[in-house]
Amino acid sequence: MFYDELGTFDYLNPKIIDRIKQELISSSSENDIEIRKERKYLESQLTQTKNKLSILYDDRLAEHISLPLYLEKQKELDENILDIQNQIKKLETSNRKYKEQGITVLELLKDFKNIYARQDWEGKSKILSVVVEKVYLKGDKTVLAFRPPFDIIFTMSQLMRKETVVRKQMWGE
Repeated sequence: MFYDELGTFDYLNPKIIDRIKQELISSSSENDIEIRKERKYLESQLTQTKNKLSILYDDRLAEHISLPLYLEKQKELDENILDIQNQIKKLETSNRKYKEQGITVLELLKDFKNIYARQDWEGKSKILSVVVEKVYLKGDKTVLAFRPPFDIIFTMSQLMRKETVVRKQMWGE
């Protein structure tokens, strides 16, 4: 059943996979735009917090605030700065990982059917747990509901297979 469904991946040929990979690498998708907005916001927060720290230092030099109060506020601001810097790093890492994972998934899909076929039962079970969200009966047929993004990939590959079949029937290709 699942192995038969994997046959649809025959229509995700290397040209299509390469095209999708290039889109992942160079895309300026909504996700990238949101990440840039978030980064800009975090950088402005970082600048504001550093400015507050500078003002706090000037106030201490001018003896407008006591040393204990200065140290307390300095510690708070230093922690805020560190937190914002970590958020920026996490944002950069997650965006890069998202694209890298997408490319890795596409690379694995090139030979996915053979990879699945070569696995023992435990390996097949692990693959199914990652790819399939649920299995249900529809009449006398077993239907697989795939996890995102596999649902989109399976649907796309099935449509491509149908399109190829129709083209062959119409034009004898």
